Amino acid sequence: MKIISIYAAVNGRDYGLKPLSAAIYNTFRELGCEISEINASNIISEKSTFRDASGVLLIYATELLAPCAPMSALLCSLWESGDYAELAGKHVFTITAGKGGGFGEPRSLSYIGEVLRLFGASDTIRLPLTENLLNSPVTAETADKYAEDFYRIIRQNRAVLPAASFGTHAAPSISQEEYNALMTYEKEPRITREEIGKKYKLDEEDSKQDADILEITQFFAGKYKESVTKDANITPNSPAFANPFTAVPAPIARDKTARQMTQSMVHKFQPPLAAGLTAAIQLNIFGAETFDGYFNINNTECEFTDGVVDSPDLTIMCDGSIWLDILNGKFSAQKAFMIGHLKVRGNFVLLTRFDQIFKH
Repeated sequence: MKIISIYAAVNGRDYGLKPLSAAIYNTFRELGCEISEINASNIISEKSTFRDASGVLLIYATELLAPCAPMSALLCSLWESGDYAELAGKHVFTITAGKGGGFGEPRSLSYIGEVLRLFGASDTIRLPLTENLLNSPVTAETADKYAEDFYRIIRQNRAVLPAASFGTHAAPSISQEEYNALMTYEKEPRITREEIGKKYKLDEEDSKQDADILEITQFFAGKYKESVTKDANITPNSPAFANPFTAVPAPIARDKTARQMTQSMVHKFQPPLAAGLTAAIQLNIFGAETFDGYFNINNTECEFTDGVVDSPDLTIMCDGSIWLDILNGKFSAQKAFMIGHLKVRGNFVLLTRFDQIFKH
């Protein structure tokens, strides 16, 4: 297995990426991989190719919320020359570090991810870091684990998943017909909950249901009166004769649990956005509310099952309160991962697809 690493920094300002990259290279070599590092500036002049690579590492410095100049220049050069096509269908592990407060690096990685999808490559794993974190043993351990995950993804020959949208260009990983169909779906107007309620007269149905319930309770209240008056020991003035059904109590508002909301997610599944996708996504929710379950996605079909699935393609682990925030649309699963609120194992690119195919 051959891995090509593209390294980019300005005037030696790598914020500690060099030692970390050396450790990651050693991990790949221990796994039996051949790894070569190429400076981003040299690729432009030497026209180096990704053709023989099984996977690609992009290791670069972030400056002013964006990829450093050599990395930006490389991406532009690949686009202008058409050489970006050699990245199509390949998995990419992206690592960046900067001097900022931890918000510029994720933004930089998001930009790189969009470009990779435009090229038809897979934005498989991201690792945002800051200068003060690079010397931490936890960072080294995390990078080592991500390298092993990346190796396993390539070894298992997992397919590169097409993105839901590519701006003005279709990625080479899907056909033009599929892309056109996807764009047509994206442009379709979305019906709101209020419009659905109005269209199907849900409020009227609720009122009718309440009236039916009241009628039924009054009927049984009458039967109750008849039965108690037959008992000689009970008179209309007895406490037992009091009609308990004279008023229907207001329904008690109950918030749905994270488990119930998760089970309902199959109703928010967007089949057109999952075309061609086959994956098992495991959820391990802990904290005040604990449960395990998994989504089994097969092309345009989706089902949820309680429990644990063998060899999931993606595993999401987080606290129940965070998972509720995601389900309620406070932030996406991908954003929760980027800010450290949830952990992910397996095919990381599925996390992006997860936010797309389940509309909150």
